[in-house]
Amino acid sequence: MITAFKRELLQTIKNNVTLPNRYYILGGIFTSLALLSFFMSISFIQVAYAGAILAIEPIVTIMLSKVMLGSEEKVTVPLLVCACLIFLGAGMISLTA
Repeated sequence: MITAFKRELLQTIKNNVTLPNRYYILGGIFTSLALLSFFMSISFIQVAYAGAILAIEPIVTIMLSKVMLGSEEKVTVPLLVCACLIFLGAGMISLTA
């Protein structure tokens, strides 16, 4: 939206088409595989278990981003608290299901 107001939208679109970012492409492929894997897992295990495993995804994302991006990714205390709460909630769901 901001690029449209700056009148740089067409140039940005041209740059993205001519110089594709391989990380966006890989991210799209792996996101599609993750969604496909989720729906395949539902046919093998209960939905509550698959949902609990899916809820752990933010924690895995935080860990992988820290490993892959290093100093560019800042892991703060509130972020860790939220990640732990997500992990505890997912664990409670899987234990009570």
